[in-house]
Amino acid sequence: MKKKSILIAFFSISNIIHVAGEIQGSVSSALGGCIRHEEEFSSLVCSRDSSPCCYLTFGNHYLTSELSQFRVEGTLPTPFLSIGASIEWFGYELYHQLRIRFSAGKTVGGHTNLGCAINLNHLNYEGCLAPASHLSCDLFFRYHNSHCEIYGRGSNLFGGGFRDTHSLFLRDPQKLTIGCLIPFSPFANCAIEGCWERDIGGTIHIGMEYSFSHFALRCGAYALPATPTFGIGFKPKNIRIDIATQWAKTLGYYLSIGIGYTFKQKKK
Repeated sequence: MKKKSILIAFFSISNIIHVAGEIQGSVSSALGGCIRHEEEFSSLVCSRDSSPCCYLTFGNHYLTSELSQFRVEGTLPTPFLSIGASIEWFGYELYHQLRIRFSAGKTVGGHTNLGCAINLNHLNYEGCLAPASHLSCDLFFRYHNSHCEIYGRGSNLFGGGFRDTHSLFLRDPQKLTIGCLIPFSPFANCAIEGCWERDIGGTIHIGMEYSFSHFALRCGAYALPATPTFGIGFKPKNIRIDIATQWAKTLGYYLSIGIGYTFKQKKK
């Protein structure tokens, strides 16, 4: 059992740190990991929300309890600036990463949203003499009209990361993402994104959603060989429930569930 835990810890540090660097919401997970559908936290979308909301996400990689993640967050729109905050946790007792995020978004000229996020990241694992922490910064933009949306995000722009007890530098994912959302109808849309990550290269993300009444069907894919994604969503009144799954051929399933609540604003 101890040998298994050590192997999982090693696998987590060497590979899943890219997942831990960015915990996807359940909507985005079902739609090929497209940031356009990261409705729970991203400043890209926070800028357009009209009501305060809170959201809880739970995810698990490959049905292994040591590779679980949680996120709790909230957004608060105001007439001048929309703000958001979240706390994320990934891992287990031998390896875990904690991330506290603050975001702010602003609508400019009616068609453009600009935003930024500051992340406080904390890493601790067995054998680490001094747990490491660092700050990182993300920037967002979004332009939209009646025909389409063009948007982008720069993640970890200053190249922040962790330095372990052996002076090995573990860099948080440093990415540039550009995407386009095409609405086919009031009920269906498709997002296509290109993502370039330092030391890894480029990937394509595609997500399609069809919604009607209080129900939504979602699917997508990303990377090569393609990793398929699926999900459904329910939104009765002020409550949201989102379920998503991804399947990697050599590893198995990633599962995610999100529960959210939108607070009604009092009429003036």
